[in-house]
Amino acid sequence: MNGRIIALSAALVVSLVGSLGTVGCATTAKNSDAARRRDLVFVPQSAQPVDQIRWSSVRGVRPLNRRMVLFTTRDRPYLLVLQRPCTGLTANAVIVTSGTTFEPRRDPLEVFDPQLGGGAVLCRGDTLYAISDEDVVGVIRMVEPE
Repeated sequence: MNGRIIALSAALVVSLVGSLGTVGCATTAKNSDAARRRDLVFVPQSAQPVDQIRWSSVRGVRPLNRRMVLFTTRDRPYLLVLQRPCTGLTANAVIVTSGTTFEPRRDPLEVFDPQLGGGAVLCRGDTLYAISDEDVVGVIRMVEPE
């Protein structure tokens, strides 16, 4: 899968620097990898930026990590890249927005995690991409552990 990594966390830099010196234990490597994946932004090469999507056409929402959300519609999947990490964006998160269309730079996502309780966290989008079904598989592989 060809794509571009847009953002890396500080954990990856530490991991890369650490790998130049002595080899750490497996637990440290797994923790570093998990930290890197939490804020990784990976955009497939074939992704096409779009201005908006109709919220009513969204059939599924899947947080991939703290910086990316996958939307599925009747027609195709979309990848939303957030401006910065969204701490409330977990696998259990419920995501809503107001209005009939969603424009990432204008409309914040309201993120609720029923397991954490409390109020909504507002997360700001940066860019929304139309992607292919094959791209979905590649993006998920980049952010989920083996």
